[in-house]
Amino acid sequence: MNNLIKVFSSFKKTNNFSNNLIKNSTLFNNNNNNNINKLILKQNNFLINNKRNFSTSNEKDLTSPFTSLSEIHPKLVGEKLYDTTNYDDKNNEKSKNFKAQITTLPNGIRVVSKQTHEGVCAIGLYVNAGTKYESPQDRGVFNLLEKMTFKKTKNHTTSDIIRELEEISLNAMASSSKEMINVSIEVLRKDLEFVLSIFSDQIKCPEFEEEEIKEQIEVCIRNWEMMTQSASDQLLSEILTNVAYGDGGLGNLVLANPEEYMRINKEKLKETLKKYYVGKNIVISVTGAEHSDVTQLVDKYFGDIPYTQPNTPSSDAIDNQTFYRGENEESSWLIAFPYSGLSTVADSKEIITGLVLQSLLGGGSSYSTGGPGKGMQSRLNLNVVYKSHAVKNCHGFFFIFNKFSLFGISLTTNAGYLSNGISLVLNEFLMLNKTITQTDLDRAKRTQKSQILQNLELRSIQCDDMARHVLALNTYKSPEEICALIDSVTINDVKELTSKLIQSNPSVVSLVANENEEILTAEQFSIIVKNNLNLFQ
Repeated sequence: MNNLIKVFSSFKKTNNFSNNLIKNSTLFNNNNNNNINKLILKQNNFLINNKRNFSTSNEKDLTSPFTSLSEIHPKLVGEKLYDTTNYDDKNNEKSKNFKAQITTLPNGIRVVSKQTHEGVCAIGLYVNAGTKYESPQDRGVFNLLEKMTFKKTKNHTTSDIIRELEEISLNAMASSSKEMINVSIEVLRKDLEFVLSIFSDQIKCPEFEEEEIKEQIEVCIRNWEMMTQSASDQLLSEILTNVAYGDGGLGNLVLANPEEYMRINKEKLKETLKKYYVGKNIVISVTGAEHSDVTQLVDKYFGDIPYTQPNTPSSDAIDNQTFYRGENEESSWLIAFPYSGLSTVADSKEIITGLVLQSLLGGGSSYSTGGPGKGMQSRLNLNVVYKSHAVKNCHGFFFIFNKFSLFGISLTTNAGYLSNGISLVLNEFLMLNKTITQTDLDRAKRTQKSQILQNLELRSIQCDDMARHVLALNTYKSPEEICALIDSVTINDVKELTSKLIQSNPSVVSLVANENEEILTAEQFSIIVKNNLNLFQ
């Protein structure tokens, strides 16, 4: 440390060289004024000349090779990126806040779009398909279909697609989940048609070359190994949904095991694509373009996709076979309660109350540095994470699906301290109805609204949000409507929901580092609740 101080002191002395020179000059002036004045003048001339030479020699090096921001990029010359004539007039209807619009094409494809004041579009293709629909014979097929996105089609090679998208796009990605597969991308408005044509080819004429399939199967297997070889949050979440819903339906893992991936071939991929990528299952979402233009382009490139196929299953048929089991399996501590799905938003505000409750419980990590939006004042962070040095992480979670959901709490502690951490969680959750205040509720509602509105500032999130609404509800609730519903949540709403959750049949997953470590099972939790019913009245 002393060495650091010495170095810093030397640095300060070096920076103060000119001040020292003036002080010394003052002293010398008293002795020999003429000589020192000549010396200072000579030094100043030397510095000025060197500065001029340095600027001249490096002037060309400092010139940027990129087009100036004040000039039109050569590739955009002649392009009409934004028509200001429609939006400058305050009396024009289009100058008002843009609203999301929804159109259903004759073949069942739903188009949702929202105009913006930007010259950039976010485009998303969303399909009502995922691991929930997989049978034991098709396990892994949807995850592999996701990996085969942007690969060779009848009209384009893989290299052509990648080269074109790298040139014009931003944030191109594909993902798959239990209930949905989506492909999304951001481009300039002028490239909207090209992207939709690429999306269309991925559905209507993919080649599925054997070499590419083999490469992507290897990627899927590596992802499986990474997930299963560590106690990651993803693994614990997958185990929890399997415990809650059993094998099949929502209980299917998003990733399959290596043997299941190796059974998938080109014919299986084409069969699945034909079966599920049909009009009634597809939603195309766009931000930053006129709805009429988007609808016309979607009809042009997707209009010949059939409404359905004879063997296409309905979402309801799968959900009717899904039951909440509420059993427990020992493996790290997560407790989850059955909850209503997103489709109930139109008739009930229970989902909204659940979002507020999740913000109220919040959570945090022992290594968190704090900061805005990290929930440092939430209940689980203050009363669980901060109460014990052994608690590494604790937070509330909310897995929302179309028909069913899971609401719960996750806890991570040092080895040997799990039972102490569980006691802290139980004390906080079971006593919530007795300790909640209006200040807590108001903070939770502000937090939830802030998170929603901040996320929707991103084009890709806004595009995704609209598509998910249409897939689940066949309508769209605006941010203003959602915020109004959040504002309407009362303390009684939260208390009623908490009582309902606590008295339901939970699922518990535990992962212990020591075989002798005490855990809390679902049955033991239910006994504790029965013995303390007075807390929830």
